[in-house]
Amino acid sequence: MGPLGHLGITLGAAHVSNRAPRLKLNLWVVAFAALLPDLVDKPLYLLGIGDGRYIGHTLLFVCVVAAAFSLKRRIYGLSLLFGAVLHLLLDWLMGWGGFMPWLYPFVSHTYTVDFDPGGIFARLSGLFDVAEGVYYNQLGLATELVGLLILLGVLCQFFWRYFRAKRSI
Repeated sequence: MGPLGHLGITLGAAHVSNRAPRLKLNLWVVAFAALLPDLVDKPLYLLGIGDGRYIGHTLLFVCVVAAAFSLKRRIYGLSLLFGAVLHLLLDWLMGWGGFMPWLYPFVSHTYTVDFDPGGIFARLSGLFDVAEGVYYNQLGLATELVGLLILLGVLCQFFWRYFRAKRSI
């Protein structure tokens, strides 16, 4: 799934869950967490480490980062946990790339480590090929469009509340 799908669907789910009276997730942290596994793993892939789903796509990584965020405020940790776990679930449900390393390093999985700075451009073009496949695949395009529409809806509601509050002052 691409970044718009991850961002929009995760923010939409967080926005709906914020209607619960006792749970108010921080949408900025959720947005960051929706992209965090890919922000960690895609640069590693470019360096020849892993296959695009490595450390950032594990439950251990998500729990450690959520624990670190909860040291600042508990709701930050919960927001990060919500966004990152939803990212992993969306990747798993869409099935692109096959394997999900949920329990790595507790369950062994062979990752390739081929550190070759000269191969960065070849792997970068490989990422663009995958992205091109996502956008030419009907399901991939649909998830990106749904994510974009949800993202626009959440942003419109945010700005509507902001300007309405500004006018009442």
